Amino acid sequence: MNRPDYKRITTGCGLAVAAIGAIVIAGWFLGSRELTAIHADYIPMAPNTALLFVLVGSGLVSLERERRWSDWSARLAASLVITVAFLRFLEFTTPFQFNVDNWIFHFPTENRWVAPETPLFPIGRMGFFSALNFVCAATALLMLASSAERTRQPWAAAFAIITLFIGSAFALGYVYGSPLLYGGTTIPMALNTAVAFVLSGLGLLTVISGREVAERKRARETLQQAHDELEQRVHERTEALAVVNEALRAEIAECQQADERIRLLAAALEAAANGIVIADREGTIVWVNPAYTRLTGYSAEEAIGQNPRILKSGKHDQAFYRQLWETILAGQVWHGETINRRKDGSLYTEDQTIAPVRDERGEISHFIAIKQDITTQKRAEEIHKAVYQLGTILERSLQHEEVYPAFAAAVKILVPYDRICVVVPKGESLVAVMAIANPGMSNCQGCMWPQRANTAIEWVMVHRTYRLVRDLAKEQAFADEAFVAREEGVRSTLLLPLLIGGEALGVLVVDSRRPGAFSEEHVDLLSLVTEQLALFLQNSRLYAEVTRHTRELEDRVQERTQELESSNRQLEAASRYKSEFLSNMSHEFRTPLNSIIGFSEILGDQTFGPLTEKQARYAQNVLSSGRHLLSLINDLLDLAKIEAGKIVFRPEPFECREAVHAAVTEIRPQADRQYLDLDLQVDEAPPTLTADPVRFKQILLNLLSNAVKFTPDGGRITVAVRRVSSVDREALSVDPQSLHPEDLVEIVVADTGIGIKPDDLSRLFQEFVRLETNTSAVQRATGTGLGLALTKRLVELHGGTIAAASEGEGRGSTFTVRLPLSLPPIG
Repeated sequence: MNRPDYKRITTGCGLAVAAIGAIVIAGWFLGSRELTAIHADYIPMAPNTALLFVLVGSGLVSLERERRWSDWSARLAASLVITVAFLRFLEFTTPFQFNVDNWIFHFPTENRWVAPETPLFPIGRMGFFSALNFVCAATALLMLASSAERTRQPWAAAFAIITLFIGSAFALGYVYGSPLLYGGTTIPMALNTAVAFVLSGLGLLTVISGREVAERKRARETLQQAHDELEQRVHERTEALAVVNEALRAEIAECQQADERIRLLAAALEAAANGIVIADREGTIVWVNPAYTRLTGYSAEEAIGQNPRILKSGKHDQAFYRQLWETILAGQVWHGETINRRKDGSLYTEDQTIAPVRDERGEISHFIAIKQDITTQKRAEEIHKAVYQLGTILERSLQHEEVYPAFAAAVKILVPYDRICVVVPKGESLVAVMAIANPGMSNCQGCMWPQRANTAIEWVMVHRTYRLVRDLAKEQAFADEAFVAREEGVRSTLLLPLLIGGEALGVLVVDSRRPGAFSEEHVDLLSLVTEQLALFLQNSRLYAEVTRHTRELEDRVQERTQELESSNRQLEAASRYKSEFLSNMSHEFRTPLNSIIGFSEILGDQTFGPLTEKQARYAQNVLSSGRHLLSLINDLLDLAKIEAGKIVFRPEPFECREAVHAAVTEIRPQADRQYLDLDLQVDEAPPTLTADPVRFKQILLNLLSNAVKFTPDGGRITVAVRRVSSVDREALSVDPQSLHPEDLVEIVVADTGIGIKPDDLSRLFQEFVRLETNTSAVQRATGTGLGLALTKRLVELHGGTIAAASEGEGRGSTFTVRLPLSLPPIG
């Protein structure tokens, strides 16, 4: 890709960023939710944030215009953005308030576009990460606009990468539906804000890449031009030898011109930003430029005459170097990454291109190597990979033995340490739940000590801020610091609080035996993982509490089950105990279950604060289990009341069609979720039916619920109601002589579900019996085996019958209920 292509990309990114800001500003003035946010459910971009995006986008466009006023306009835009964003950043990090958000625009902070039950956000204000990202993006823009010096480009690239990284993290939070990424701050970042930051970071990186490409292209063109000119000179001088006397003066002039060009070429190589090395065929260095000295620490005098192996780090095997030499000796260009060692012993990663140079005979005489330091880029990639892998483990696991080693490995990449330790409060003590130490240092895993013991760890938890000591020999202030310095030789230490919502859940401690091992930069790097570790500690604690409550609930259910069994045995001895069971157990079961269901609904609605995705899922599991258990208890109590003759049965006339319509309407949402076709046929139904309306609806809902449960998605359920002749009156429990022709109502519920084996039809209406099958529809359904048994008892109470029919597994089922149209009232 050439320089104009990079310019077009930069200009496109700048125009896109400015357009996003302009659209949002227009949306605020027009009151259009669609213009201020990408989606109606997302958070809108603040108006002052949009204005800063207009300035950043304008600066990017100006940066590539290559006119006299372009750099000045880019500097002006960057300076304005830095001023506003930095003051806003100070409002978050210091007590000072500059009221930056009301300098130009002033909009109300209430969330006027969202539903009333949605938590309010200060949508008219710029968020913390937005201010931080603007400072980084504008600083990079100012560096690029102020000077084209090579030394500033790595810093500009670093700020651009931070801008791109933070914007990408928040954008991915929206894409993958992870509120922790975009909503975990005081003021969440809008999706269009994250997209604009991604475009800003890409635009800045494109400017840097374009300038590097231009430099490389100019160097290659200069080399190629010199090579071509030298070949032309050799050809001309060969022809001139035939006429030496005539061309001697011209030859001298041409030599002088060639020398001038060579001097220009040497000057260009000297000024190149990348290190350039020229070696002969045996690999002996014959020339290096100043950039090589800056890169490796070896001066030209020290390098010339040496072999490039003086930079060898031992990180590559012999096969690597053998393949390199085979490639260049074959006349091909070799390109790759190598880890080398500077003169001071430090390691660095370089992107290297080695090209062979041929003499006039076409044989390889020299090699030219172009070296670029990419250590910062590689470290950024390692950090991103480590943070991503840690986040992946934290999302899928709550096991300490899996999370802590991964966390220690991620920290090792960010900050070199001799020992890492995670300390959390436990009762009145502090305990080291995780500790990993290099040989020679004690592993304090599981160590406990009392709180309020004048320790640095306690100080960090109380003040909820980090503590950085560069040299414990001079700066120790607490008893634990004096101990590790004296007994274990620790010279520098860094302690960071693990905060969630302002609460310190623990402290991360990293120790080193080297003084000055940690700095403020390491504090910023570790913040990438401490928030994730704090969330893990919170989730682990909540999981433990839920597990404990679940175990307690299971124990209580077991106790109640044992009491129920005891009560049933007593019921067999005397009906008096049945009455006591019905009155006592109805209260004892329903009251705690209703409390569990109520509190689970409150947790699910997030009334008292937001829950993580896993916490919300656990709360929903508790809610569904509570409702299922309450339904089971209701069925049990109904069966017990029927057996004891205590059930309240109040028959009365009511509209048959309306009752059936109401039951079908109540079950239809469940059928729609499974894409079931629910067909109702009530044209031939009698107008009036005398029965208990509550129990009649219970009969219909039990049959319809079973049909929905055991019918695969896309199936069909048919409900038919008609008035029929009482030809089967001998099957009814009422006196057949009291019935008149056509005084029966027949209700048929047919489905295309999993069907019933012929051998299982006889067990269908038995209590606590569930038919076994491998069909997935049954595996996903829950039940106790009470529904059909209770339905049969209720039908028989009305003096009716119920029958089931099926042609076999996978061929559907049909349930037929017949009830008399009229019954005498029960007094």
